[in-house]
This record gives sequence, structure tokens and C-alpha cells, in this order.
Amino acid sequence: MTNAPGLYNCFLNVIIQTLWHLSSFRNALLSLNPETVAKNGGNPQDVAVLKALVNIFKQLQQPNTSPSTESTRTEVVAVSASELRKALGAL
Repeated sequence: MTNAPGLYNCFLNVIIQTLWHLSSFRNALLSLNPETVAKNGGNPQDVAVLKALVNIFKQLQQPNTSPSTESTRTEVVAVSASELRKALGAL
């Protein structure tokens, strides 16, 4: 995750990396459709957090284009947490 001056994304980075490495959580989260959750009566603030997390996980899931592609991403990926920060701030 990018860590622009004054944003202090370190705590979000730790949480997101931990959740990402829990394969059952990652697979369950990526199977959710935030729009469907919203249509089924999901709390708008919760849906915003869900959408932000799904977007981050989808970015992390993008295939590695380097010659030494492995099944698990090991290289550094810059992902913005701004959408998640905004959603969490609205809770």
C-alpha cells in the first residue's frame, strides 16, 4: 500500500496483508458482490467498507506479469487505501 506523508497507512497495511493471507477469508470476500449486499438491505456504511476491501483484494489478485510467475504473489504491490480510509471514516 502506498503511504503518502500524513496518511499513516501502516495500520491498514498490516490488517489488509493479514486478511489477504487468510485464504478462506480472501476467497469468501472476493465471492461477495457489494451491490448485491446493498440490494439485500446491507448497511450503506458497511457496504462501502466491503466495496473498498473487495477492490483492494482484486488489485492484489492481479496476475504477476514478471517472468517468474508463482501462484502466490510475493512482489511488492502499491495499492491505494484512500477508498477504504474514506469508508472507515464514515463509520
